[in-house]
Amino acid sequence: MSMKSIPVTVQPWFTPPPPPVPVAVVCPKVGDVAPLDRDRKLTFGGGRPVLLVFLRCVGCAFAQKTFLALRAISVKHQVACVAVSHSSQAATQKWLDLMGGAWNVEVVIDEDRAIYAAWGLGLCSVWHMFNPSSQVQGWKET
Repeated sequence: MSMKSIPVTVQPWFTPPPPPVPVAVVCPKVGDVAPLDRDRKLTFGGGRPVLLVFLRCVGCAFAQKTFLALRAISVKHQVACVAVSHSSQAATQKWLDLMGGAWNVEVVIDEDRAIYAAWGLGLCSVWHMFNPSSQVQGWKET
């Protein structure tokens, strides 16, 4: 059975396979040149600053809050807003429809997380989700 055959609501409970490319050792800092991802899915330019966010799994409350904040910024400021999702195109589109659309946010699908890896974002353990401080923060945010 593959991860893609498991319901979207169950997928976050499983550790995904590692990305197909090595995870960058250092995350870029503000003002650094953007790392190139393997498939060149991210394209920057045009002289505008870019605000890039990497979403957790669609349906996650943290991803929802992050995306809604990014979407609000996208209509208020002269900045290109990009959200990277590691969920499937279908799951991401369904989630975007439930959120009321992407507005001015460019949404890039990265199911194998090669873009995440290029930017230094690897896998975390299940402790990341069940860590008591993460749980407390989640409750504070609701």
